[in-house]
Amino acid sequence: MAEQPRVWPEEYGVVFALGMCSGEIKGKVKLNKALALLQRDGFPIRNKFKNAPMGPHDAKIDTTAQEMEKDHLISIKEEPTTYDKNRISYRLKREGQTYLEDDFREQFAFANNQPFSLALLENFKKTQNNVLTLKTTKLVEQVHEELGLDNEGNLRHDIGQVRGALGQESFIAEKGVDPSCPICLEVLGSLDFAMRSLDAMLESEKRWFTTGWQDSGKSFILFSALRLIDYSKEFRRHQHNLDVRLNKDDSISLMRSRVLLRLHCIEYNGVLYDLIHPFQITDDEIESCDELRA
Repeated sequence: MAEQPRVWPEEYGVVFALGMCSGEIKGKVKLNKALALLQRDGFPIRNKFKNAPMGPHDAKIDTTAQEMEKDHLISIKEEPTTYDKNRISYRLKREGQTYLEDDFREQFAFANNQPFSLALLENFKKTQNNVLTLKTTKLVEQVHEELGLDNEGNLRHDIGQVRGALGQESFIAEKGVDPSCPICLEVLGSLDFAMRSLDAMLESEKRWFTTGWQDSGKSFILFSALRLIDYSKEFRRHQHNLDVRLNKDDSISLMRSRVLLRLHCIEYNGVLYDLIHPFQITDDEIESCDELRA
């Protein structure tokens, strides 16, 4: 199995989120959303989020931020607002900026030479723009919509529904496959891995069923699975290529990167949240997953 991406120290995730947002994030909710979205989209954030009324939340972030303030990496300030409660603002101090820059190359080693690096950067820019420009209420609404947190119904039904959609898309995609085309094989392999991952989640349902939607990892995996279906549909009429490295079409390169990023996200979040175990997916499937990312 390929080496898993290193998991960032908790303080580096907070520093990175602040650096992403020009050194300041206003509000606990926005800081939690920034870290949760980065984790959902493949960054090695180590927090264990729970789905709350305001979206994914981890109480440990408060503790981490307070420790970082003691280490003079950030400053935490309570500011008055037009609402009843004051708002907590987080600012990156000069020492924090130095820490961010000094460790950047090492902490970002997980993305070096990865075929999903284009999509990783794309999602970074999207999250950066949303956290910087959207009001907190709008950001929360968007996260709820993207993760389906307001959907009625039970978790098993939702997982089964997405599993069925993956199977249907895989069946359609397989009809147009060219065995000599790496992109065809990558898309089919990613769909297959997503299906088997959801199967593994359902098989281990008794371990986590009582928490329902509480663990955000389940929502993150379903989000990535649904994105895979969308990307597969866009690839249905792609031009077949014998060697992806010879493909000069930037749009194809980006689409391929998006597919492989979602493959990575499903695996990373599945392992992080203890939803998918290596023994639940066969060695052949693991090797296939590794070959896709090579």
